[in-house]
Amino acid sequence: MKNEKPNFEDVTEALKVMQALSSASEAHGLLCALFSFGAEVKFTAWSDSLMTKTIEGGDLVAASALKTMKKLYDYTKSQFDEKGLSFDLFIPEDNEPLSYRAEALTYWIKGFLSGVGLFGLDFENSKDKEVKEAIHDLMQISYMDYDSLGQDESCEDDFMELLEYTKVAVLLIDSEKV
Repeated sequence: MKNEKPNFEDVTEALKVMQALSSASEAHGLLCALFSFGAEVKFTAWSDSLMTKTIEGGDLVAASALKTMKKLYDYTKSQFDEKGLSFDLFIPEDNEPLSYRAEALTYWIKGFLSGVGLFGLDFENSKDKEVKEAIHDLMQISYMDYDSLGQDESCEDDFMELLEYTKVAVLLIDSEKV
């Protein structure tokens, strides 16, 4: 059975219920980095790391939130287990405003780079020039001024290019990690 991608807004709401400090995109970016580096990430360890307080037993709303987060975890894990040539970044759907999607992309990248940092990848001293450039580029994209983006087609096209570049950069980092 194929794991289904959860709804972005459902995950966002689940994180609010969990009083998480991370956004949905940031939490997913971190999880992707952990899986990319081969970490044996347990769901409870990842979900606990997102929460600011313990969930009380019998809290049905929190239990529902955890179920939503488990769906995201399973979906993400299946993408890395399959070792395919593509994966999805967890950002809002294309019908959402560009600035909202761009903001989510910056948070996704920040989460991913945080995970890369946890594994001690010293990209500045890396001998692999492509990985070094990819991480540098991701850092630059994460500083994007998403509030100043226009809503025209050229801005949308530029965003789609950044989105695709991010995916390719992550796949490169995944394939070349040391």
